[in-house]
Amino acid sequence: MRRSGFTLLEVMISLAILAVALVALSNVNGGAVMMQAYARRATQATLLLRGKMSDVEEQLQKDGFSDFNDDKHGAFEDDEGGAGFEWRAEILKPDVQIDAAQLLGMFGMGPSGGTSGASASANSLTQGVAAAAQMVGGAHGGAGALSAPGSPVAGMMQAQATGFLETLKKSVREVRVTVSWKDGSQERSISASQHLVILPEMVGKAGQVPVAAPTPAAPSVGTPILSPLPPAGTKP
Repeated sequence: MRRSGFTLLEVMISLAILAVALVALSNVNGGAVMMQAYARRATQATLLLRGKMSDVEEQLQKDGFSDFNDDKHGAFEDDEGGAGFEWRAEILKPDVQIDAAQLLGMFGMGPSGGTSGASASANSLTQGVAAAAQMVGGAHGGAGALSAPGSPVAGMMQAQATGFLETLKKSVREVRVTVSWKDGSQERSISASQHLVILPEMVGKAGQVPVAAPTPAAPSVGTPILSPLPPAGTKP
């Protein structure tokens, strides 16, 4: 009479299938734990980045921009909740690849030749200026005759365009902040950037409330005195 049960081969196959399933489950659980730890650190790094971006912007409002690209870096303090995090701030001067003549040409106030090649390789800031100039130039297409070479308006427009470009170079910077941290043997980081506009005459005046000029007092007008009219038929 034959006994019912599993053979040794069946038991070995079952154990092999169970081992493969346990390894797969272990990998899934390990990956979930790693993703949860990364999400927590990334959220903390995002909050630190926003705070550092505000600090850099406030400092630039007080001190103004440098004439060259600036690079600052450091580590967060423990009391800021940033133990293990480092930061880097890059203040980049815009590369405006247009001159006064090309700018006037974009506005339809001068020769437009040679602007296509410059705008093709220009950065985002230059492309934004070109797009705004084309919009305004399309709405004021008749201004080209007034600012034609040799006209009285041409020199004035050239000087204004040059002054505008110089103010743009002095007043606009791209601020790029990066927060990095160690994740085991790997280095993780997140970055954010924005364009900051600070006019030279507004440096050091952030948060100040302009004092209004005193309103001159209205001239005093005496109250008229009304005297009763004499009765009819009498002489005054």
